[in-house]
Amino acid sequence: MQKKRTHSHKKAFIRNNKPFEDGQIVAMNEYGDGEIHGYHKVIKIVRTVVGDQVRVELPSEEKRFVYGKLVKLLKPSDKRVNPDCTAFDEGCGGCQWLHFDYSEQLHWKTRILRDILMQRCHLQTRINDIIPMENPSAYRNKLSLRNIKGHFSNMQDFDDTVIKTKHCKAETIPNQQARQFLMTLSVPREILQVHVRSTEKGELGMHLFVFCINTNVRDFADKMIKGIKGLVGIIAQVKDHCELLAGKDYLEYIGSNLIYKIPLNGFFQTNYVQARQLLDITLKQLACGRNDTVLDLYCGCGFFTLPIATKAGRVLGIENNVSSVKTASDNALLNKLNNVQFQTSDVACALKKLKPGDWQLVLLDPPRIGCEEKVLQELIRLSPRRIVYVSCSPSALARDLKKFLAASYVVCYCQPIDMFPHTVHMETVVTLEKK
Repeated sequence: MQKKRTHSHKKAFIRNNKPFEDGQIVAMNEYGDGEIHGYHKVIKIVRTVVGDQVRVELPSEEKRFVYGKLVKLLKPSDKRVNPDCTAFDEGCGGCQWLHFDYSEQLHWKTRILRDILMQRCHLQTRINDIIPMENPSAYRNKLSLRNIKGHFSNMQDFDDTVIKTKHCKAETIPNQQARQFLMTLSVPREILQVHVRSTEKGELGMHLFVFCINTNVRDFADKMIKGIKGLVGIIAQVKDHCELLAGKDYLEYIGSNLIYKIPLNGFFQTNYVQARQLLDITLKQLACGRNDTVLDLYCGCGFFTLPIATKAGRVLGIENNVSSVKTASDNALLNKLNNVQFQTSDVACALKKLKPGDWQLVLLDPPRIGCEEKVLQELIRLSPRRIVYVSCSPSALARDLKKFLAASYVVCYCQPIDMFPHTVHMETVVTLEKK
């Protein structure tokens, strides 16, 4: 049952011809903003937490939902904590909730998910409390920096102001060490951006985005290999073309007694610790046996596909990233799994060629935007008996679940997992059964 909307005490006034308002933050929204609830409008304010007493400058337009500018924190909430991060103080948007008590973060993530699923697709199934991370720091294994006027930098949340801090407490220790080195360098203008991924063994891989590969880029790569401890490979990408500049073009990850090669330009889970929880829950919900055929859609380099293949009769992984599919096939060979195949294709196009009844189980792990309408239509046509949907966007999940619920599927399980502490983001595992 939905709670009544809480109305915060507010005081409105004009100063220097600008409208201001004092009020209390009473809720957090799906974008990580605090909210003041009035009788006719909601004021959203970034960098606030529930319980804050604030003074905000209001925009001139009259709308039901408006963004207010935080002018003064009149009285901080007891839910506030010291972020202890100079990057956060400079405006970095990587961790929207670093100033928010972790137990309260968990409470609001669960509540946000419940509100979205109940309001937008009328889900009645129990939604479990989010699974926390035991030590919610130094978890992010992927670092991204942009070349701004010859130096690698992060950017502020809402504009292109450079963040100069050389430390990020959310990143793994190897990534933090790489960051400190990278931000001291003069970067060639040919390099636009860098991604660095680390493994639990401390190895690092580097993915450079460049507009051309020349002597400057190659010399820079040589300097990286010599200067960053644990760096085992560097690739450079020009549009759709990748070239290996040094070392090897993959990293290795071990999970579920399987060896994964991770391409330096491919997708992999950003939090290794919580990824194990996610994998265990997903496999348990899929509950496949030796007689089952399974589709793994948006399979990447086989994070879910390989463990599924150890339990199922036949598995097909579908993914449109050529590099990821090649690596997934290599991973299957590496682990001596001969009951799994991978296909490079748009998911909707691949599903069109399949027949109803041939695939009993489906694992669905789409990007943040969720599934295309054609993918949903094809899945409903194929009518698998069980679909396990892994989502990183509650809004996209609610939209897609609405389609499945209208097509005689029922949700029998819903479990959020805190894969991204100190942000509003989460992963959610939902199990759908055909009526």
